[in-house]
Amino acid sequence: MDVLAVTHTQEPSAAWVAQAIAKRGHRLIRLDTDLFPNAPMVRRTQRGTELRSAIQVDGLWVPLDASTSIWWRRVNLSSKVDPSMGADAQGAAVEESRITLRGLASAHTGLVVDRPHHIRLVGDKALQLGIAAQVGLDVLPTLVTNDPESARAFFHEHNGQVITKMEHAFALKMEDGTGAVHTSVVKEEDLDALDGLTACPMIFQPRVHTRREYRITIVGQQVMVGALDYKSGEYGTDWRLASLRDKGVVHAWKKASLPDAVCQAMLRLMDRLGLNYGAADILEDEAGRLWFLEVNPAGEWAWMNHAGLPIVDALADLLTGAVPARDCVVPRV
Repeated sequence: MDVLAVTHTQEPSAAWVAQAIAKRGHRLIRLDTDLFPNAPMVRRTQRGTELRSAIQVDGLWVPLDASTSIWWRRVNLSSKVDPSMGADAQGAAVEESRITLRGLASAHTGLVVDRPHHIRLVGDKALQLGIAAQVGLDVLPTLVTNDPESARAFFHEHNGQVITKMEHAFALKMEDGTGAVHTSVVKEEDLDALDGLTACPMIFQPRVHTRREYRITIVGQQVMVGALDYKSGEYGTDWRLASLRDKGVVHAWKKASLPDAVCQAMLRLMDRLGLNYGAADILEDEAGRLWFLEVNPAGEWAWMNHAGLPIVDALADLLTGAVPARDCVVPRV
């Protein structure tokens, strides 16, 4: 069988999974989105209830039928749009390309890990936190607001122990380059600056004094856990920021385990969200309580290889039908 990976040329995990799929006697076909729409050629034909899709590989059209799995890994469009086009035309071409690829995956009659419209819907943190609480996970008190006074009241309600973050990950253009926006501690001297919320809402939560952070990677029905032990607060409120200063941080992650009740709750969450893949974050506080933060439907997992988690094999098994997939026709939110 064939597996179509929607990815890009700088994404290393597709090559790892391709090797694992080849060992199982199957083939992974790459659709590198940073080369699209120049290549490869794709087509989707609808006649009544009959849908036929195909991708061109080495000059031959390969059908994307129900026996083909699609792995919607990572999309990175726009780098190959014709530079002679005006800015408006370039933007329109990128958006049209994005919609074309989404349609290819969303309308596919076979397995898709995971459908783009599912990912867009269930990536909402407010939705996730509500469902997580319903399935038995502990979630932090959370304020999402553009009102400065509400944010200040939340700060005082939690005795000045509050962090802030954004609803979604993004980067800002800085004078010294591009910087990601990370989780930050709110300090007393920051309260006046909260007037800026009227320009952009933010999330606020009580600060967790973390003993250990868990990264839970779910592939189908398989739950794989990695953990990072915090030492004297050296990783602050976001280990990713610490990893920019010390590349060795990613190697500090170790294979770990969580109580079965937590793992089963994570599977129920995935059932409700309609996802076969997700990368979740859980914090363990100094009292040993576990706090669910979020599940990223397209989260990174490459650094978990250092921890010995069998994510590559789990994905290869799921995509080739060696293990059953979760029935994800619609997310049950």
